[in-house]
Amino acid sequence: MDFELIGLIAVTGGIWLCMMGIGARVWLRKKELDSQGTGNQELSRAIEDLREEVAQIRSAQEQQVGELHERLDFAERMLVQERRPRAIENSGTTPV
Repeated sequence: MDFELIGLIAVTGGIWLCMMGIGARVWLRKKELDSQGTGNQELSRAIEDLREEVAQIRSAQEQQVGELHERLDFAERMLVQERRPRAIENSGTTPV
């Protein structure tokens, strides 16, 4: 009977040790994932900031390109326009 009790205690102790080992691994993995989560949040925040900055740069660039197109169109209209000499207003007789 003593051997049965010793065997039962050994088996129970082995199961208990396995359960504690599994619990410790789960706890460590959870802690590791939690620490990575804060890093991921910072990374996500940095990415979002960069996206906003790129959007601002794009809108500014689109505005500048639009202004350049307007200026180019104006310059083309001026160059294509026929250059006619204007008549001098009030062209009367000269006092000579």
